[in-house]
Amino acid sequence: MLNPSRVDNIPHSVLEALASAIPVISTNVGGVPFLVEDGKTALLVPPADPQAMANAVERLMEDRGLAAKLVENGLVLVQRYSWPSVRQSWLSAYRSLSGLPGMTIPVRGEQG
Repeated sequence: MLNPSRVDNIPHSVLEALASAIPVISTNVGGVPFLVEDGKTALLVPPADPQAMANAVERLMEDRGLAAKLVENGLVLVQRYSWPSVRQSWLSAYRSLSGLPGMTIPVRGEQG
């Protein structure tokens, strides 16, 4: 998956690619380097550098071991963003922002 963005915070397309076991090549902009790590979960290149992007594609095509490593590490990383992993944090944030500490926010499958 190629993400040639010049500005990006947390691109869902990168998370979706990781979850789909697709190696990611992205520009090193915005929140992307906080989401993935160069050489471990993705390949990162400078923005507005098509030659660097092409070189990264070529690198993955030639080094199947690296591609496999990025896929494996990406699948592990993306679990951090799955609903079971983030559910309680989101609910706590909503509850703290509601101004009603005892307020119950109904969640499908949860009584309370």
